[in-house]
Amino acid sequence: KDLNPNSKVYCSAISALERSYVRGAADTAEQLLYDMELMFNNGNDEVQPNTIVFNSCIDAWAKSGFLFKANKANSLLTRMEEAVSGGNTSYKPNIITYNAVISAGANSFGNANIKGKAFKIALDAYKKVQLSQDVQPNTYTYAFLFKAIRKLIDSQHRQH
Repeated sequence: KDLNPNSKVYCSAISALERSYVRGAADTAEQLLYDMELMFNNGNDEVQPNTIVFNSCIDAWAKSGFLFKANKANSLLTRMEEAVSGGNTSYKPNIITYNAVISAGANSFGNANIKGKAFKIALDAYKKVQLSQDVQPNTYTYAFLFKAIRKLIDSQHRQH
């Protein structure tokens, strides 16, 4: 009999990658998510991605050593928002989603241009939380936002 992994198996694999801190883990997690979407769109209802899987991928980027991690995290958030606009409520971002995007911004590094873009991504995610009827900020939201301010803005002001 063929072994056909379902959403739980994929979610477990992506979650393990999220927590691994191994180089390339975020890329692999996102590839698994892409594979899930492809199979689901081709009629395999057993592998429908959901908010939890997306959150794990976003968090994997936040924890990665990738220079443009905030862009990657934001790109996944945008895919979720577009899917929800198209009627797919299983992709609906929650506070964990937005916190992970803010964290990706806060954990960014590089030159002033990269840090500036990362801060804008973090701030935009925070603004979405503030404007949302469905999502409320929590202590992590503020902790990640303050970290972004400290790491991404203060360093530029200290140089002047």
